[in-house]
Amino acid sequence: TLIDTRLWGTLWDVHFKNDTTGVMVGSTTKAFRTTNSGANWDSVFLPYSNIQTFVNTVSFVGENGWMISLNNRIYKTTNYGINWDSLTQLQSGIGDESYNIEFSSNLTGYAGCSDRKLYKTTNGGLFWRLESTAQFGPSTYSALYAYDDNIVWAGGGLGFVLYTENGGLTESETINNSI
Repeated sequence: TLIDTRLWGTLWDVHFKNDTTGVMVGSTTKAFRTTNSGANWDSVFLPYSNIQTFVNTVSFVGENGWMISLNNRIYKTTNYGINWDSLTQLQSGIGDESYNIEFSSNLTGYAGCSDRKLYKTTNGGLFWRLESTAQFGPSTYSALYAYDDNIVWAGGGLGFVLYTENGGLTESETINNSI
């Protein structure tokens, strides 16, 4: 059975923890949450939201979830999206935008951004370290997948795919990349 429910804005990502409870995000200043398999969606407002709060992705590990907005603000929930807190904002340059966030555990996560910027956290998203990716050419890291804390793929513009087996992307490490 298909259920047609209209929500405001363009929707970019959805995550369900079971067959009834899910969270959806997109080009709006709020998130949406359902507890009845998507028949109805409740709006969940985000702190510090404005027109640049548009959210592209959401990542969950159990009840804990993170999302990142285009203006580089990171939000966190500890109750599967019932409410969200503003956790931090990535330091970036003018025009930098964030496109993806992926957590492999409650402590380790990655954020993919424009202008060859890829960030990593090892403390649940409180502090983020900019990884060294300039040697791989121009790219926007819009696709991330973390199998675990060490095995991670990042895909971006111009067909770049970065892969690591040790959880780090630095100039001194050997990283397989392909186009």
